[in-house]
Amino acid sequence: MDALFLKLLNMSLTASWLCLAVLVLRLLLKRAPKAISCALWALVGLRLLFPFSLESVLSLIPSAEPLPEDMLLSPTPTINSGIPVINEVVNPVISGSLAPTPGDSVNPMQVITTVAGYVWVIGMIAMLVYMLVSYLRVRSKVAEAAKLEGNVYECDHINTPFILGFIHPRIYLPSSMNEADRAFVIAHEQAHLRRLDHVWKPLGFLLLTVYWFNPLLWLGYILLCRDIELACDEKVIRALGTNIKKQYSEALINCSVPRRAIAACPLAFGEVGVKGRIKSVLNYKKPAFWIILVAVVALIVTGVCFLTDPPSDDDSTIENIPFDYCEWTGEYNEETYIAAVNEYVQSGKKPVSYYNKSVPIYDHVTPALEKLSLTVSYPIKSCDNMWPALTSDTAKEEYQRRTFALIDTYVEGKTVYIDLGWLEKSSDYNPFTNFKEWSCVIVLTDMDDVKHYYYFRIDYYTWSFQPQPPLSFTTWDLTTTPEFTLPEFDDVRFVVEEPDAFVYQIKMIDRAGKETELISGKPPQQAVFADLNQDGYPEFLAQASMGTGYVHEFVVVYDIKNGEFYRLGERFSFDFRLSTQTDDLGIKIDDVRSTLGSAYSTTPILIRSGNGYTLVLYEHSTVFYRSYADGTQESLFPGVVGHYLFDTDDSWSSNSAITLYEDQTFRFRFYFSLISSSGGYGTYEIKDGRLILSTDDEKYTYVFEMHEDKLIYLGSEGTGYNDMREFNAGSEFIKQNTN
Repeated sequence: MDALFLKLLNMSLTASWLCLAVLVLRLLLKRAPKAISCALWALVGLRLLFPFSLESVLSLIPSAEPLPEDMLLSPTPTINSGIPVINEVVNPVISGSLAPTPGDSVNPMQVITTVAGYVWVIGMIAMLVYMLVSYLRVRSKVAEAAKLEGNVYECDHINTPFILGFIHPRIYLPSSMNEADRAFVIAHEQAHLRRLDHVWKPLGFLLLTVYWFNPLLWLGYILLCRDIELACDEKVIRALGTNIKKQYSEALINCSVPRRAIAACPLAFGEVGVKGRIKSVLNYKKPAFWIILVAVVALIVTGVCFLTDPPSDDDSTIENIPFDYCEWTGEYNEETYIAAVNEYVQSGKKPVSYYNKSVPIYDHVTPALEKLSLTVSYPIKSCDNMWPALTSDTAKEEYQRRTFALIDTYVEGKTVYIDLGWLEKSSDYNPFTNFKEWSCVIVLTDMDDVKHYYYFRIDYYTWSFQPQPPLSFTTWDLTTTPEFTLPEFDDVRFVVEEPDAFVYQIKMIDRAGKETELISGKPPQQAVFADLNQDGYPEFLAQASMGTGYVHEFVVVYDIKNGEFYRLGERFSFDFRLSTQTDDLGIKIDDVRSTLGSAYSTTPILIRSGNGYTLVLYEHSTVFYRSYADGTQESLFPGVVGHYLFDTDDSWSSNSAITLYEDQTFRFRFYFSLISSSGGYGTYEIKDGRLILSTDDEKYTYVFEMHEDKLIYLGSEGTGYNDMREFNAGSEFIKQNTN
């Protein structure tokens, strides 16, 4: 019943927008035929009657499903009103007060919905009982009515004329009615019958019975009853001529009786809005053709705009695509990964593969796989990030080639939705020659904190990239402008302070005087503002340094709109610097884990992840670093497994070093003099106690005898650079502490 009640709530909310539109149009179309008003109310009835609707770009309904179907099971229930301001106000309240607590046996959202559902049923039964009792009471009053002519009857126990019956409706007149009024009354009631009002009015009450909880629909039903009577009055005046307006009005007065309740039936001549009807009759003039034309056009436009739903965000051809996967629960390690890969391949499962020309989420990234959904049998607490890899001939090699992707996921109840907006590929990846697939593993955590892993593959055609545009920014000159303001945030100001001679601080201060420290350290070298998540509001970025001896440089990013911090900096591992030399904002990463430190120029971007964002640093299609709002950071650089320095007294040669990384790659630099050195990088292998370095250009091979604390160069066993000078056979490289 919960799902049914939620569906009716959504239908009621969407119909409310149409109801409001009809209320406005009734005022604007006062001079139009009242039959147009009745037709407008008919549109409201259609919206309430049908549980489905066509989609149209012309739709003015903000959201087809304000209350998402999965909100009852969602760990963070939210609404989708289609109006951002309402969502921003309501959702934090709902998520904070109605979110289920892990381990509890009761879900507050489900309890409230269930109770509300029972209240709805009770109210509906009460309305139906009222309708039935009202009908039987009126039926008993006319049980002894005498037939006058055709379907017209006269009765002693009623005081106003009306129509009763659905299949064989009858007109009932009071015995006390005078002959002068009778002709007008019969003409009015026959107009009702020709318009089938004896069917439409009870049908309207039945809809009100179902949607009794919506006050707008009560108002709509009352006005529908009035518009029905006004439309019949106009029909009679048009048929009998405008010269009988005075006599017709007198008949309305003579037949008028007070009404104390809303009724589904009968259709009574003088019960609804008599004063307004008399005024309408006396002022009636045949409407001009252009008024009728405008009214008809307004009716059609209203139907098109409010009987249709806004287009969904997803292409219907790609929504909820079924895909093959392998699942396991427990630990994620090489053994479990290889088992899933082998099962996937041996069982003949197929990768997700199709082409989608959707609008880019960013100018340089075209998401080609959107709203891939996976529904499981348990409520999902969270969905962790994914580990994609270019598939390989062996499962072990695939495991070793894991990388990372910018993937947006969000959870609703038992379903996780996946937007694979951007996947990494090597710079030399050629779609015309590299026909390979990507593999992914998603991690779902249930309410008992048990992790479930799902392995699946994606065809490379899924991904598409566009040229990267420059990331524009606004520079804040800290030396000449101690205070800075932004037009997007006119309620705050940014201030740089110097609490002592060696430390600078940048603060954000609001109108109430509340201070938020953004960054502190040795004099901040740069501060800029740039929109990193493309939401129209800039983020604050600043670079500072700290420490003595080894001076560590770091960057802080502050999402002003959402109040979230992202820190970039790992002392003794990575230094970060803002790059503002061109019109394209960047962040440079210095890998200082060894003396062979390398610099990487990256672009910062905030990617939506769940209910928040993740700060990502990337270059071309390669992601190097991630920072999260909870303060954690994630380097995607391979870890250092060994760093070795040349053992010599020579000042120049002592800087020579070899660094080995976890991904089986190496870097080296041999210094021969102030102006002479040799460097290289490539892959390595360890075989029979020997370390073999092979450069990427395949020209040179260097072989070392490998010990726990050092490397001994074996010279002629390799094909190294010809002029190695003092780097002879027997030269030692001492292992350094990299912790």
